[in-house]
Amino acid sequence: MAYSISDPRFIQNNNIFIWQTTLNDSGVYNVNISVSDSMSMDSQTVTISLASIDNDDDGILNQNDNCQNSYNPGQEDQDNDSIGDACDACTDVDADLSCDQNDNCPGVYNPDQANTDNDAMGNECDSDDDNDNVLDVNDNCPVHYNPGQEDQDNDSIGNVCDNLAPVIITTPPTTATTNKLYSYRLVAEDPENDELTYSANDSRFTLNGLTFKFKPSYSGIVDVMFTVTDSFGNSVDQLAHIIIGNATISKIKHNLEISSVVFEKEKVKPNDYLEIYIKINNYGNKIEDNVKVAVSIPDLDLSDTSDDIELRRHASRLNYFNFKMPGNAKKGIYPVKIIVYNNNDKVIKYAAFEVIGLK
Repeated sequence: MAYSISDPRFIQNNNIFIWQTTLNDSGVYNVNISVSDSMSMDSQTVTISLASIDNDDDGILNQNDNCQNSYNPGQEDQDNDSIGDACDACTDVDADLSCDQNDNCPGVYNPDQANTDNDAMGNECDSDDDNDNVLDVNDNCPVHYNPGQEDQDNDSIGNVCDNLAPVIITTPPTTATTNKLYSYRLVAEDPENDELTYSANDSRFTLNGLTFKFKPSYSGIVDVMFTVTDSFGNSVDQLAHIIIGNATISKIKHNLEISSVVFEKEKVKPNDYLEIYIKINNYGNKIEDNVKVAVSIPDLDLSDTSDDIELRRHASRLNYFNFKMPGNAKKGIYPVKIIVYNNNDKVIKYAAFEVIGLK
């Protein structure tokens, strides 16, 4: 005899039919079962009722319950992570990746958990970050302890956090002669009269007092960076482009490049963080300053731009960006636009990542 069933969800083994149901299969089903031989056929309709399951008896069926084994009829979920408060081991209301029980600002986004005065409150929600009894809104050094608010130069920045970089007031000679001594007496001033130190990034330039000396043995062009640093670590640079002998100045070439774009994870879920590492290079023949890296994900209305970057000739820089995916991000492939630019050059590159669904 031959057996058959009208519902393809059943697995048939001769006259045995098996259906492995899921939480989403609740309902009433009418199934027709037939049996036949070479002479005749007979059939019957069977009504199957599948009841929904509610493990915790809170009136919310398992397939809709954000805590299937914890009674929570209200389905409270403060951090909107689809895990109810009743069973969420890490409630994170401000979505800064610090669980509320460990977060020093539970309702304020502060992923770095910065806490200058080491009290119970992080800087983002602490009205007096340095604990000097002067509220941050009135404090001329909000993260430096200065209860007296001393401000010698009356610039609204307190003495303890106000220190300016030195200023170079001389200009280096731009020509030199082979086998003759090149000298440059570098003079700088410091607004706070801090002690200054002087250096050059080329060891052939020796310092005697305030004078740098160099005796070239061949014609050519030398680029040297002179640096003056105060006792607080503030510094100022001065680039000297020195033509030696009969050397000619080569044409300036600007050539910024995006050499690589790497995703920490090429597939992310809604509410995940997309981490991107972008390596940029300067293949030109001059130092490029004020370089910025701008990254955008147009379809998700996300963007960020780096601080100014200085790239020496043939130097590279690895830049890090991270974006939190919106909770309502749809599954699919999303393009990422990367722009590297300054006043001299601009380069654009595209990459892509995928948003996958929540399991």
